[in-house]
Amino acid sequence: MPALTLRCQWKGGSHVLTTAEATTTLTELRGLLVSLCSIHPDNQKILSGYPPKELVDPSGGGASTLAELGIKSGETLRIEPSNAAPASASQPQPTPQQNAKTGQALSGLSGLPGSSAKAGLEAQSRARKLVRRVVPADNSCLFNSIWYAMIDRQLQPVQGANELRQAVAEAVRADPITFDEATLGMARDKYIAWILDREHWGGGIEISILCKHFATEMDVVDTQTLRIDRFGEADGYSNRIFLIFDGIHYDILAEPCGPSESPDRDITVFPVSDQGAEQRALAVAKEANQKRQFTNLAGFTIRCLACQTPLVGQREAQAHAMSTGHTNFGEV
Repeated sequence: MPALTLRCQWKGGSHVLTTAEATTTLTELRGLLVSLCSIHPDNQKILSGYPPKELVDPSGGGASTLAELGIKSGETLRIEPSNAAPASASQPQPTPQQNAKTGQALSGLSGLPGSSAKAGLEAQSRARKLVRRVVPADNSCLFNSIWYAMIDRQLQPVQGANELRQAVAEAVRADPITFDEATLGMARDKYIAWILDREHWGGGIEISILCKHFATEMDVVDTQTLRIDRFGEADGYSNRIFLIFDGIHYDILAEPCGPSESPDRDITVFPVSDQGAEQRALAVAKEANQKRQFTNLAGFTIRCLACQTPLVGQREAQAHAMSTGHTNFGEV
């Protein structure tokens, strides 16, 4: 039975769990999680899906398997302490739906006057907009963005970018048929050394590899053309992330959660079936487009800062980098 890839997140940390299987029971999962988040199994509140909802075992005994609970490889699990006090006899137990994040948010609107309730609902709607989480422009913005979405909310994950570069290199090394010289645009050994160098950018090849690595569709929203390029769409993944691209820089799109909208509570993985998430991603791109927040790669003029050669467009810059090894460019 192949292992599942589950992204586990809790306050103060995250981890990609690869030791669970479809036949793992909920009780066994809780045992695996306690070693990660130090939350006692009896006090774990596990949220999954979108919007996040508490994982509830219909058998009541924790014997249901992850497959029976609908958990698939590539999903994100959020673990919180339940801190649940026993309900009194006069108070009915809340249902799982009431305990879900959306139910908790809306319950805070009860008892408000009509106009205030409407304003509260509008605030909830605004909170569901996606935001652009800007990652460092350090030539690893693609890897930083994917690391942010899939692993860790740290905005300067140097080690994470290096790990993802290594994963790409290993995939190319292991599959000489798919990743031949014609596909890579250079000899395989040269490409492997090239992508491991933090001075070099990532792009389509790297995204296609990493979407398989994480078993997650990766959609790139272009702020100039408003086009969405879907990597891994044909592989049938159940979840996806949204990268936003302005021609030279990648960032990640996220849905902030909680009153503080702290990045460590961001939702960055969305079901492929959630068309609303796609529309919200396009809304961010449209706003950036209206503000002219993109670079026209076909016509922009730059200069190589190593040898001062003037260049026009992405093709000239790439050709110059390949022939000289120079990768430091500046706009004219």
